Amino acid sequence: MERIICGGFGAHTWWEKNERRCKRINATQWCEHCHKEMNEGTGWIVNWKWDNDSLYPIDGEQFELRLVGNECIKQFMSADQYATYARKVM
Repeated sequence: MERIICGGFGAHTWWEKNERRCKRINATQWCEHCHKEMNEGTGWIVNWKWDNDSLYPIDGEQFELRLVGNECIKQFMSADQYATYARKVM
């Protein structure tokens, strides 16, 4: 099974600052990479495995489904990989 090595999923430099803001405004949805607030129905669902910090095909063996923002997903994969490794939130 092909995987994409993330190299620090959730290790965005402003993660803690963004987390505090989300708590302050009672955000209900945020990006799992940078912790920025997200509007409902936006972003991408990815299949992430903690043990090796990697993304796996969305229709393969399920690990942890995580929500990633439209900008952050570009940090992990190219647009041609979206169909295999991510599912657009509708």
